[in-house]
Amino acid sequence: MAKCDSCHIWYHRHCMDIPSEVFGESEVHWECKKCVKTPTYPLPVANQHMQ
Repeated sequence: MAKCDSCHIWYHRHCMDIPSEVFGESEVHWECKKCVKTPTYPLPVANQHMQ
């Protein structure tokens, strides 16, 4: 199993198609499919005065 680095939920390797590089390497960052689709940073907002 591997833990998503963003939401901290554990997932089965075969259920999520987690690459083998994630296992055994503590330095490898991995995010689940849900977190990859959801940005963890604020999105830029269009400035109305930039016209």
